[in-house]
Amino acid sequence: MRWALGGWTFFLAENLLLSHHRTEIISLFGGDEAKYHLLYGSLSTAACASIGYGYVRHARHAPPFLWPAHLPAHPVRMMLGFAMQAVGFAGLAQALPELQTPVVGGPDGRAGGFVVRCPFNLLDKRGDAADGEVRGAIRVTRHPGFWAFGLSCLGGAATVPSLPQAAWLSMPAVVALIGGAHADYRHRRGLGGSLPPETEAVTSLVPFVAMLSGAQGNVAAAFSALFSEIKASNAAAGVAFAAIRALRLAR
Repeated sequence: MRWALGGWTFFLAENLLLSHHRTEIISLFGGDEAKYHLLYGSLSTAACASIGYGYVRHARHAPPFLWPAHLPAHPVRMMLGFAMQAVGFAGLAQALPELQTPVVGGPDGRAGGFVVRCPFNLLDKRGDAADGEVRGAIRVTRHPGFWAFGLSCLGGAATVPSLPQAAWLSMPAVVALIGGAHADYRHRRGLGGSLPPETEAVTSLVPFVAMLSGAQGNVAAAFSALFSEIKASNAAAGVAFAAIRALRLAR
């Protein structure tokens, strides 16, 4: 458990401390930002290395077990795991170019006419948002990247019997919550970003809170807008991947 939680705790602590005291640390270096970035990068690299080592060598499939390791998780755990990973994988897939059907009917509409095209629509800008614009994944949370990864891992934590492995997989969600809150704190003060009051009023740190609370207006209308603004084919691929994983675990 020390290895399962230690690397993530180190990663979270060094990021919080170095970003919170950025100005003071740069001053200690005589105003040399390059030295600050070298320190930040070195500590983050060391933390990530300890996270990976802790998982591969100590946490993965390690005892104690919450249930016999050869049995699948309880159905409730499976459903929770699928739900969280469906949202997480759908969010992660938004970073990719939009997926599209590679073979479509020909432009002349004749029967039997087909056109082969790239499976990625590199021209589609759906999901992109300008700074301060509330659309796409920003409707769900102000930190979509953090939470997409966090929920993907948390869904895995719900379905593994190993307690150290589940603890390791839960930590990205903790990083998303604490790291996101700290980023909001800094952005409100104009330190390394901005968070205007009008943007904060209609968005949330925790996923879906702003949408479900009515901060973005009618709840159904907010979800309808979300689905029209994201890359729906990518989201569907993410949900399908989560479903395939759930079915494999159930067997």
